[in-house]
Amino acid sequence: MTKRMKTNYPNIYKYETKKGTRYQVRRAYVINGVPGEFDKSGFKTMTAARAKLREIEEFIENEEFGMISIPKITLDEYYQKYKEKRIFRKEWTADSLSSIDSHYRNHLSNRFGQTPLKKIDRHSYELYLNEMLHVEGLAEESVKTYHHLMCAILNDAVRCGVLERNRLSYVKIRKEGAKPKTKNIDLANYNLFMDKAKEILTKQNYAMLYLTTFGLRRGEIMGLTQKNVVFRPDGTFIRVLLTCTLKRPDGKGTKTPSSERMIALTEEGAALLEYSIQEARDIKADFGQILNQGDFIFLNPKRGVPYCVTHLNRIMSYVSEESGVKASPHMMRHTFTTQASLAGVNGRALADYLGHKKTSMTEHYTHATEEGSQKVIQIASTRMHG
Repeated sequence: MTKRMKTNYPNIYKYETKKGTRYQVRRAYVINGVPGEFDKSGFKTMTAARAKLREIEEFIENEEFGMISIPKITLDEYYQKYKEKRIFRKEWTADSLSSIDSHYRNHLSNRFGQTPLKKIDRHSYELYLNEMLHVEGLAEESVKTYHHLMCAILNDAVRCGVLERNRLSYVKIRKEGAKPKTKNIDLANYNLFMDKAKEILTKQNYAMLYLTTFGLRRGEIMGLTQKNVVFRPDGTFIRVLLTCTLKRPDGKGTKTPSSERMIALTEEGAALLEYSIQEARDIKADFGQILNQGDFIFLNPKRGVPYCVTHLNRIMSYVSEESGVKASPHMMRHTFTTQASLAGVNGRALADYLGHKKTSMTEHYTHATEEGSQKVIQIASTRMHG
């Protein structure tokens, strides 16, 4: 056995190999009264060994190190610990947790949940990814989402010393013959879709849909309250401060601080919003109530309560079926962004308008960007609103 020698740093040892000096980290710990030891060799530099030792000390201090004491910890067991950490650190919102839990339960746990982390091999995993793509017919982007979740779990296990390395890194996911999903609607189809919507929807539902043409998020539209609509002689504006989600139907803050912004409306948009507010007052009156400044505007006339955020998707699916043009709230946001860019709106101004922190996010939404005017809605309206 190669002789280990102490260094000037407690818990770090050095030894000689044919390729030069290497370092070893050994750190004893006690979990629930049971002693154990972390032992890892092969560090090429003292700096790397000290960095690993600092990680280990942090895990012990934060009581995260207990997972190492379970040599056959399964994916399900580790995911539970991983999830608890993210919730404790408030890194996941209620909506994120619901979505991630669903992805994990339906697409990872069902196949690998009872498998020890150390026994999840690359070959079996790649076969499963291909099965999802080509047998189950799942979309490439969906499978990538599940893969990214799996890698996030395993990378955390590596960071915590449970795994030596993530064997599933750099797995390529490609669905042969798959066409990229269309996120934009061309102007001809956009006009066809909007004409059909105006023809078949109630005025209240059409107002909701029409607001998507200003690049607003679904939750921002359904989270509109009376006090956040500003009617002024120089125009009508929406003050975006709230957003509704499935897990927070009562409303929460915007997606990011940069999402708080003012949105200018066209005359038609202002008229539709004014109608919607009066409609909300009438609905409240039918139930013996009044519409307060902080109440949501878009209410179910049969129940007198705010619509679920998915109501907007149902409206658009109905119009899609009738018009033959596929559209969703998020596709409308992409379409607005692209049309505004084509009309010549400045990239920074467009990012501010959409509530993007970085212009790179806006560029992800667009397929062409040119320098142009700062007056986003005035320019975009020439293409989107006639």
